[in-house]
Amino acid sequence: MKRHQESTAVLLLDDIYESTDPAVKRYIMQIMEEEMDKAQERALVRVAQKFRHLLSPQMQQTLAAQYPVTALAASA
Repeated sequence: MKRHQESTAVLLLDDIYESTDPAVKRYIMQIMEEEMDKAQERALVRVAQKFRHLLSPQMQQTLAAQYPVTALAASA
């Protein structure tokens, strides 16, 4: 069921989500998987930042170098 709204400020993607085109379905699944992988990594890095005291000094340095706290906050 397609929803239409008079306000153009709200993006409705029903036409894409409800597409029967197999290429659309495949691409949606591919992108969702990629984004979930990124979200999972961000979540784990946030946990590592909070509990970095449990990491070895070498891993604390690696964490700080690869994932500065300010960069992580900007990507969340």
